[in-house]
Amino acid sequence: QLSEFGEPQIKQKLEKVWNAGMIKEREYAVGHEVEMTEFKMTAYDPATLKLYGIGVGRDTELVLSKALADEDGIWHSATITVRGKMAEIKVGKTENGKKHETEYKFTTNYLHIVIDGDEILEIDDFSLRVGGVDLYADMKRALGRA
Repeated sequence: QLSEFGEPQIKQKLEKVWNAGMIKEREYAVGHEVEMTEFKMTAYDPATLKLYGIGVGRDTELVLSKALADEDGIWHSATITVRGKMAEIKVGKTENGKKHETEYKFTTNYLHIVIDGDEILEIDDFSLRVGGVDLYADMKRALGRA
């Protein structure tokens, strides 16, 4: 029933800084932004529609499994796990003889990407792991949160 899945994009949040003694601005990373997860379904699925009403403090988990082939014909497995809340439902038009699609937008509070069993990326509100390495481990230790 899933006809399209838009994996959430992640990018660094940059701020311009011009400190004393500098002759030009420099952009510094101050955090990360993760866009909404978007997907379409060809069904008017009651269980998916009901995800809109999940209460405060309760996220829903979506898991997408993929089989990917590279240029030399080797197949790879990929799993994308997203946790968040249903933010928007757009029910498409129903027309005779045409495919019906319902569009969904889902907040991305947690994103985890695994390819062939290797952790590629994992991000939530408090940590970012790339290739299995916590990029904020030193900061957490400095704050006594390791």
